[in-house]
Parts: sequence; C-alpha cells; structure tokens
Amino acid sequence: MAAGDTRVFAKPYDAVGSEFYIGIWFTTAQWYAKNRALAKRFADVMYETARWANAHHERTAAMLGRFSNIDSQTIASMARASFATALDPSVIQNQLNLAYRYHIISRPTTAIDLIAK
Repeated sequence: MAAGDTRVFAKPYDAVGSEFYIGIWFTTAQWYAKNRALAKRFADVMYETARWANAHHERTAAMLGRFSNIDSQTIASMARASFATALDPSVIQNQLNLAYRYHIISRPTTAIDLIAK
C-alpha cells in the first residue's frame, strides 16, 4: 500500500464494530468455582501485561520483528492492535449479537450472563 499500487477493497471488521476482542479467555463454571483466586490472578497478570504492551510499542515492535522476521520499517508503518486492559461486556455483546444473527450460536445470549460475578 505504501507504494501506491494497492487499494483497500473492503474493511470487513468494520461490520463487527470499531472495537472488539480478537480472543477471550474463558473457563467452565465448575473450574472457576474451585479456582477463583487463580482466575483473578491470571486476569490481573493479563491486564498488567496489556498495559505494559500498550505503553511500550517500540519494545514490542522489536519483539514482533524478532519473532516474525518482519523488518522494522514495515512494523513501524503497521496499524497495531491495542490490548484490552479491562473486560467490557458491551464489546462482547455486539459480537454475540452478530453470532446469533448469522446462526453461529443458537439463541440470543447476553455477555453479562457469561461473565463470572
């Protein structure tokens, strides 16, 4: 695209929303009931890591280059994802609504019902 010989045909993720989760960690209710402290610690570590990565793009760019073999100039010009630093049910809800609309899930589901209290 930088050379000017490519154009964007479509932005399919725009149909999902301006903000959405690419991946979500989950477990069963039974496991969570037995391991609440561990689940909380895991979430805390993931969010702490996300805050660090969001604040240190230069350092994460170097890591990305090392593990992907993408040159640093390309990485510097890329749009890079931000990592979630909290769980927002409204972000999940839009994805659930789309999943139901397109028959990926069989019934309407609310995000708040899926999140441990």
